[in-house]
Amino acid sequence: MHIYVRQVRHEDWSELQQIFLLTRRQNYLWLDSDNFQLIDLDDQTRGETIFVAEDGRQEIVGFISVQEEGGFIHHLFVKSDRQRSGVGKALLRNLPGWLERKYTLKCIKLNHNAAAFYRTCGFTEAGFGTAKDGEYILFERGKA
Repeated sequence: MHIYVRQVRHEDWSELQQIFLLTRRQNYLWLDSDNFQLIDLDDQTRGETIFVAEDGRQEIVGFISVQEEGGFIHHLFVKSDRQRSGVGKALLRNLPGWLERKYTLKCIKLNHNAAAFYRTCGFTEAGFGTAKDGEYILFERGKA
């Protein structure tokens, strides 16, 4: 499957909200999903750069949000039925300076599939902490 990555457009927003809401409800089973809302994406990505992944039919299948100044990947979400098909890797590879710069992210420890994915993408554990959603692993990749 060919994946095309581009910057977000205004008309993408409702689809991204749906992906964010549904994917969290399907995968974040340790959290109370009754508190998840469509507006959560707006609140959590304010000021971030967002890229979307489209398949060959121009269907949005995932997105990534980044705080570019610090190289912090805040969110990477792929539709549940498109996971393990290269979408997440395509989103990462298309980040500005992917090969030249350092990127970091936090992954909730209970999200075992995501942690395994980041390890296969070359991320290594750089620390641990606790956030409102639970204990997390701080991952980093690339040059300091």
